[in-house]
Amino acid sequence: MIQRKPATRRLGLALCGAALLGCAANLAAFDLRTPPSTTVIDHIVSEGFAASKKRIEQALVAEPSPEKLKTLGAWLDLWRWTDLLSRDASEENASLAQRHFFRDKSTSQIYFLTLDQSPPPTLEELDRQTARQIASEAPARAEMTRSLLPAGASLPSGPLATIAGPALICHTLGSPSFSRAFFSTISPRDHLGLVLKNLRTMHEADPAAFAEFQNLAIALAVVNDSAVHPSWPHPQVTRDLVPI
Repeated sequence: MIQRKPATRRLGLALCGAALLGCAANLAAFDLRTPPSTTVIDHIVSEGFAASKKRIEQALVAEPSPEKLKTLGAWLDLWRWTDLLSRDASEENASLAQRHFFRDKSTSQIYFLTLDQSPPPTLEELDRQTARQIASEAPARAEMTRSLLPAGASLPSGPLATIAGPALICHTLGSPSFSRAFFSTISPRDHLGLVLKNLRTMHEADPAAFAEFQNLAIALAVVNDSAVHPSWPHPQVTRDLVPI
């Protein structure tokens, strides 16, 4: 029983669409001496993010060279995208559960803590497998949705690549400046399933404005991955003075 604790290289969609259908050329290995090309990115989308992640890792740990150092940042960001897009939303939901569900050390009772609560010494963090199980159960999902997510949002499901969608993926993988801004902004506490969903909504609404104001889009996507903290705007400022 769960109790609540009191108190700028852009790719065309046609090109990316062809890659999603498996039309990109087969590459034997990634050459990190040059920046990721359009062909490389098409191949990554076609091959699959998990497989490409492993091959980029192999290239990154291979013998270093001065040429690799010049392009290392772009390849590391590309690796970060393959790592992110190869995940499933269930893992993001499990991470959220680990941040808010805790076990009593003496009784093993599971407690849920809201955004404004910190775990007392009597509670301990859940192991990953238990967090996965809790995040899959309807009562826990309902509690997380009601207490932790923005109004109208729901816990996402399915592969993160599917949540992001092909158009957003084409934009992100093909834009080094977007990648730099994105990975400089996110933190381990962000729910990346909702962040990607927010980015996709904004990108589909106006791709041109999204590209022009990409830093603002990233900020909005990250801020709106969780409910407004109960202490908004500040513990010493009443909410009436700064309406949400």
